[in-house]
Amino acid sequence: LIVSLARVKINVTGMDVDKVPTDRKMLFVCNHQHDFDPVIIWSVFPNNDIGFIGKKEIYTTMPLVAKVMHKLYGLPIDRENNREAAKTIIQATKYIKEDKASIAVFPEGYTSLECKLLPFRNGAFKIATKPQVPIVVCTLNGTREIPKRMIWRGCTVDFKVIDIIYPEDYEGMNTN
Repeated sequence: LIVSLARVKINVTGMDVDKVPTDRKMLFVCNHQHDFDPVIIWSVFPNNDIGFIGKKEIYTTMPLVAKVMHKLYGLPIDRENNREAAKTIIQATKYIKEDKASIAVFPEGYTSLECKLLPFRNGAFKIATKPQVPIVVCTLNGTREIPKRMIWRGCTVDFKVIDIIYPEDYEGMNTN
């Protein structure tokens, strides 16, 4: 509904989205340009229950968004406190193991203001390695234009599934 109201067209390219497994939970990993990124991912994968990990500030500054995220298995993460961040990673792993939801993360930890890829935080990948689930690697481009162009002019967002990394492909690797 949000994508339609904002007049956003999503160009999906890369690996065929239909090849993304629907019979099991997984970890979605994507770059992060804007707060609209989760909405685009939910739109591309409407048949997958996906919970997002978001900065803890969302839960204090945007109570309505926080309620929606909580209902959809969203988890707050304290990016400045490693011990608290580890608790979030453990909870995300539980959601996957208990078959409640797949988890999506933006391993850069922050939105990129210049739309350039930032260094990844390796803790995000622990969510996949503990329950041994596939990692769906995606990219987004154009979400920063949504608030500038929505409703009147609309815009196009490019979404690409780069690869699906299965547990046997990352077996024996560490999260670094």
